[in-house]
Amino acid sequence: MIKDNKINSRILIVDDVPQNIQVLANILKEAGYQMGFAKDAKTALAHVESTQFDLILLDIMMPEVDGYEVCNRLKKDQRKKDIPVIFITAKGETADKTRGFELGAVDYITKPFDVQEVLARVKTHLTIRNYATKLEQMVEERTGQLIHADRLATLGTFSAAIVHEINNPLSHIMGNAKLLKLLWDSLRSTIEMHIDKDDAAQETEDGNAMNGNLMNGNAMDANAIDRNAMDGNATGKNAIACKEVNDKDLIHKDIHGVDEALKSLLNGCYRISRLVHSLRTYSRQNNNTSTPKGKSLLIDILLDALSVVGHKLKFKGVTVDVSVPPELTIYCDQQKMSQALINLIDNACDAVQERSGAITVSATSVNDQIDVKIADNGPGIPDEIADKIFDPFFTTKNNNEGTGLGLFIVRNIIEGHQGKISLSPFDGKGTEFHIVLPST
Repeated sequence: MIKDNKINSRILIVDDVPQNIQVLANILKEAGYQMGFAKDAKTALAHVESTQFDLILLDIMMPEVDGYEVCNRLKKDQRKKDIPVIFITAKGETADKTRGFELGAVDYITKPFDVQEVLARVKTHLTIRNYATKLEQMVEERTGQLIHADRLATLGTFSAAIVHEINNPLSHIMGNAKLLKLLWDSLRSTIEMHIDKDDAAQETEDGNAMNGNLMNGNAMDANAIDRNAMDGNATGKNAIACKEVNDKDLIHKDIHGVDEALKSLLNGCYRISRLVHSLRTYSRQNNNTSTPKGKSLLIDILLDALSVVGHKLKFKGVTVDVSVPPELTIYCDQQKMSQALINLIDNACDAVQERSGAITVSATSVNDQIDVKIADNGPGIPDEIADKIFDPFFTTKNNNEGTGLGLFIVRNIIEGHQGKISLSPFDGKGTEFHIVLPST
């Protein structure tokens, strides 16, 4: 039920007669309403432009611009058209009232003012406005929920289809890419070995030729041989040597190019593989293919998750501090809950620095709820993108690393257990996820 919150209700009184404003102000002030005042149309419109009013009491008969025109202008403004207008008038003609209603007024108050009538009409239309505002909010919220649910259902169907269509050709491509990498590693070693042999052979040949010329004493004396070796053959040998050096540089450049191309190919395959894995996980979750829910020790679920990502944590030198009471139990699908923790810990591991990274996992039981916090000492997530991190395919990682489905899957798992997950406000030092789950 909506309460009559007079403290927050602001009413604008518009009348060119100060005595009328004073009378209405006394009535409304006694009832606890906040007010603004205007004696002409120009001032009234300026007030509405600068201040948010919940109701306008508007006199019809005013000089220059009357109340009808003021009401007409308000209703044409998209930002102000929903403010209810009650006309103040001494007129009792049906035609006058009809015109006011056609312009968008919600009611009339006649002069001289009756205190109870004024309060009753003001309260009624403020209540209606509050109901309308609440209803709009509920409709908007529910519409958002329906759109979200529809997107989730569509994504689930899409996930199952894409996993089926991509998995087989991906396995074929990845298998051949790995085989190509092995063959290239072997071939590259052979090419580099031949380059080294050619260098050694050329050095031997040059030495033998020089020795042969020096030993041929009948052709010319030693000085002539030296000059002939150094002058006659220098130009040709230098040109050959330069060409060989250039060719070797090109070969090494090509080898490096093939290395990078194969590396890029495999990275692309691994990225698609991670995406397919995430889609498969979501698809299975969406199709309710899971183990039955039951009571489990939270520490067992956490240790299971840590065993999965343990090699990655060890390789990167990341420490994990666990503070979970050994007796703390949770009613859940153990497999899904383990997957949620794996995703969160894996993300934390990616976020922190090597050899100095630290992750903490803590849990407490408060009022039949389990509070779990997973924090790291990485760079953190700025507040401006905090509301996007749980959206599907949104990621802060590099293109070759993240799929944008990890946190999306985590949120769906937690909400599927009637729980909530949130990102703690960014304070410039790390990231902390807060999970609240029912203990039973």
